[in-house]
Amino acid sequence: MVDGRSLDEIYRQGVTKQDLNERLSFLKDAGVLTEIKVQQADIDRAKVLRRERGIHLSDAVHAVIAIRCSATVVTRNIKHFEKVMDLVEVRRPEELL
Repeated sequence: MVDGRSLDEIYRQGVTKQDLNERLSFLKDAGVLTEIKVQQADIDRAKVLRRERGIHLSDAVHAVIAIRCSATVVTRNIKHFEKVMDLVEVRRPEELL
C-alpha cells in the first residue's frame, strides 16, 4: 500500500510520476501494491499517537494507516518508528527481498 502523503514525499525527492510508475509497475501488475486514501480518522489518531509517543506527524500517519490496514511499515528510517514498534511491524525494504 502507498498513500498520497508517501507519494508526495517521493516526488519532493525529485522522482517524477512517470519514473515512479515505471519503477512500481511490476508491483501494481502483480496486484501487491494499491494506493489508499488517508482518512480524517487517520489524521486524528496520528495526532494522538504523535503526542503520546513523541514522533513526527507524518510518521504517525504512516503508522496509523499500517495499523488500520494490518500492514507493515516499510522504510529505511527505522529509527523514526522505534517508539511505535510495539504497535506496528516495521521493516527495511531489503528485508523483504
